[in-house]
Amino acid sequence: MNKEYRNLMTNPDKDVFIPLGPSVLNAMLMSKVSRQKEGFRDDLIHMVEEDLVNLPDQDILSQFKNSFVVANGFMEKWGVNYGHSSIKELDHIQMCLENRSRWFTEIIETLHNNQYWSYIEYSLRYNPPKDFVIPSELDQEPTLREAYLDFCRYAFDQYEKLQDEFQTLLAERYPKKSESDIQKLAFENARNVLPLSTKANMGLAVNLRAFCDGLSELMCHQAYSAEIAETATLMKEEGEIVSPGMVRHADPTPYLQSYVNAFYQPIDVPAEKKRKIYAHPVVEVTGEFDIQRMKNMRGVGDLSLMTRFSNVPTTFTTIGKDVSLLMSEACHHQFIRHRTFDYLTYLPNVDFGLLLPPELAKDREHPVAKSIEETLLAVYKRSCTVYDQLMESGLIGVAPYVVINANMRQLDFFGNLFAMTRFITLRTEKHAQDEIRSIAHQLDDAYRELDTLIPGFHVNRQLD
Repeated sequence: MNKEYRNLMTNPDKDVFIPLGPSVLNAMLMSKVSRQKEGFRDDLIHMVEEDLVNLPDQDILSQFKNSFVVANGFMEKWGVNYGHSSIKELDHIQMCLENRSRWFTEIIETLHNNQYWSYIEYSLRYNPPKDFVIPSELDQEPTLREAYLDFCRYAFDQYEKLQDEFQTLLAERYPKKSESDIQKLAFENARNVLPLSTKANMGLAVNLRAFCDGLSELMCHQAYSAEIAETATLMKEEGEIVSPGMVRHADPTPYLQSYVNAFYQPIDVPAEKKRKIYAHPVVEVTGEFDIQRMKNMRGVGDLSLMTRFSNVPTTFTTIGKDVSLLMSEACHHQFIRHRTFDYLTYLPNVDFGLLLPPELAKDREHPVAKSIEETLLAVYKRSCTVYDQLMESGLIGVAPYVVINANMRQLDFFGNLFAMTRFITLRTEKHAQDEIRSIAHQLDDAYRELDTLIPGFHVNRQLD
């Protein structure tokens, strides 16, 4: 990289870096990741070279690091030694991560304090992936490494095959859709055979206190996943560049280590459900709404004036029911981004079974659909075989890399009303992905009785 670009980012060649432009430019840079194939760094350089943005040539960060407040320990004194955590909460980090596995990005999205993180990720609904991550743990296991590589290459080959078959099936099913819409829908359905080893790019923004807490949790994965721990180290190093003396208390703690250890213990799947093939996601809602609590509520305003973009008062977090979902890994990846639910997440496990894509389940007797199903089941079977080999070898933190997007995943949480109304309103939109839209409609039905119990209230605020 040319020297002048060092004023644009914290390093010229690592997969983890911090863009040094105005925060709104960094946000725009990261927001494009879901729809474009170009990486963050390449896109930023492109914008500068094409005169799309004007940024100063000076390395302002280096100048700041040589100033009195940093060189003489002023920042560390007030931010660390005196315990002023408020300083860390007011500091803010925007970071770009490239070439990380989908498994790693999911870990970021399910951090203990994930409600304080914002992130966006490369979307497999809009773009085909390029490559997959090879865990370094396999370097000491040549036979397993070869089995892993064979499976990932096979899954990517079948992904290419399924794109063509889905385009054929969907073009016949939806003759009025444009070629680009058919292609996008084919991407969305073919991605079901891709494993969690698939590479992705992620942009994130977080206040410094939550960043340090998150690093502490990520470091606790050291015994299970080199990728997670090594990326956390890179994130810490980059954070120290822009917040000198402030990235502290980011080491593993006994409790967080016990929390991560518990996460890596697979739950047992009943024999009758083990590796079952599903045609639809499973939604279970249990419990009763606290009617008396709703009657005692005061000061919530006129709920009938709420629009699609309104959030209900936070007091509604105390009302809800228990929800248990069994859905595809791909849908799980979308669902966990609704961070106002408090999730109980589980390690990916092939025993949860497989979900047939909705577009496939519509007509399984169609000749092309039969071919697609055979391919999907073949990839799942090979996924199970390699998964079992990894687990038997004690590589419990590597096994998730071979779990495919169509694999079922369990998610349990308290479906509080504050989060649920927002989720249902957004995910019942016609543009939402079909599986998560199906789940949203089922939850809408389960919560609809509240429309009559709370004056002026609507669980679903779709305008159309």
